[in-house]
Amino acid sequence: MTITTVARPGWAIVGTGAIATQFAEDLVSQRNTNPVAVVSRTKERAVAFGSKYGIPLDGCYDDMDALLKDPRVNVVYIATPHTRHVEESIRCIEAQKHVLCEKPLALRSADAQRVYDAAKKHNVFCMEALWSRFIPALVEVKKLVQGGELGRLLSVDVDFGFDGSDAPARLMDPALGGGALFDIGIYPIALATSLLPPGAGAPELVQARARRADNSCDRTFDAELAYPTAKDNAVALTMRLSVVEDTSQVAVVRGTKGVLVVDAPQHSPDSFTVNGVRKEVPKAGHGLHYQVGEVEACIAAGQLQSASVTWQESVQWAATLERLQAAELSAARARKTGRV
Repeated sequence: MTITTVARPGWAIVGTGAIATQFAEDLVSQRNTNPVAVVSRTKERAVAFGSKYGIPLDGCYDDMDALLKDPRVNVVYIATPHTRHVEESIRCIEAQKHVLCEKPLALRSADAQRVYDAAKKHNVFCMEALWSRFIPALVEVKKLVQGGELGRLLSVDVDFGFDGSDAPARLMDPALGGGALFDIGIYPIALATSLLPPGAGAPELVQARARRADNSCDRTFDAELAYPTAKDNAVALTMRLSVVEDTSQVAVVRGTKGVLVVDAPQHSPDSFTVNGVRKEVPKAGHGLHYQVGEVEACIAAGQLQSASVTWQESVQWAATLERLQAAELSAARARKTGRV
């Protein structure tokens, strides 16, 4: 059985929020893409969204089942709250639709594996939408670091904070997977793992600490990880996350032969500086369309997954986030009871 391919896949968008809007803008302005359907909680919202991006009226739905029955739909982009990603991905996969699901794909590694097992069973493409992997500047950074420009990689230090006071309510709702760790923690982890040498192992936790709101949502989350590499070396990842205040949003990559600074915003930069030399690598639009090119290329080639965002790595990201959350909560309980 081979993967179903089409010359120009029809895209459906699940959700009409901020990230779905940016995605749709890039679809129509930066690529010759074919958006054919959208689903929202109300028909009115779906029609309003669709009219902006060339989606036909009969492709604007308020019912997911109806969208999945639409024969024009080949690929579904899922842009709903985090806690809905797993079940909606599996639902699309079982309907024989290829899937690009916003990060984080899952809040638990077992659930991420469940999604990919379904994709393998039903022979459809599935990718976590870690769009930063395809930003031109970060593609260049990866080439330089893995090509030895900095010598042996020593550490990755990422600062990522923003003022989320005007963000959707789900950002600070732990019941919807909100908070600093699950909303933006994947970015520094994915950056670090993209730069690691071949054969690097799963990370070891050094420490994790959060500041929480009254509803227990993590407003900030700081962590240190160590990725074991060959010859008893390790690459340190330090990340400082915040959804309540703006920070520098830069990443600093250190090696035995130099330093590379990824300019703000480090998950979607237009430039970086390596050993004092600044390089401009501007992106087009919001930068969300580069991953679309990857998805369409993989589908055309009959591939179930992308070599740039593999299923194995995606599951490991979920496992790392899961471990960080558990470790921080355990440490917080110990501090509260005076057992540290």
